[in-house]
Amino acid sequence: MEIEACRLGRGPVSLSVHGIDEVASHLVRLAEQAQRRLWFFTHRLHPALHARAPLVAAVRRLALSHPRVDIRLLLVDPDAVARAVHPLVDLAGALTSRIAIRRTAPEDGEDVRSYLLADESGFLIRPQWETLDEARVGYSDRARVRALAGAFEEAWARSEVAAGLRRLHI
Repeated sequence: MEIEACRLGRGPVSLSVHGIDEVASHLVRLAEQAQRRLWFFTHRLHPALHARAPLVAAVRRLALSHPRVDIRLLLVDPDAVARAVHPLVDLAGALTSRIAIRRTAPEDGEDVRSYLLADESGFLIRPQWETLDEARVGYSDRARVRALAGAFEEAWARSEVAAGLRRLHI
């Protein structure tokens, strides 16, 4: 299926994607179409996926679109990101009231998946966080997103602010 045919809330329900460029394209596609929520759960923000200009632009657009959008990044290892410059972290630092970054509790760090949730029906899951070139993506799977959102909410409730990622923007 061509990526242009993928529409958040309409379909496809689920498809397998391979290759880092295809995974990144679907990550951007979901972020571009999100209107209310983008939740990231990952061990690290990989530059090859998460630092791409179109993704950062889509997150910025969403963050500035409405004061009630919900953008969260839940990281297992935020210290790895803190040691480098990362455009999503810089964006979160500039838009602190719109984008939240937290560190998982130790027990949630055992989850080897990495995923993005977009609104109520979109997801992208990499079954192994360190594997960047394989993912399952869906644009219209409310049941799966609801289940992942429940797990995300529980992990978020146990998490703490990733203080090492706070940067001054004066």
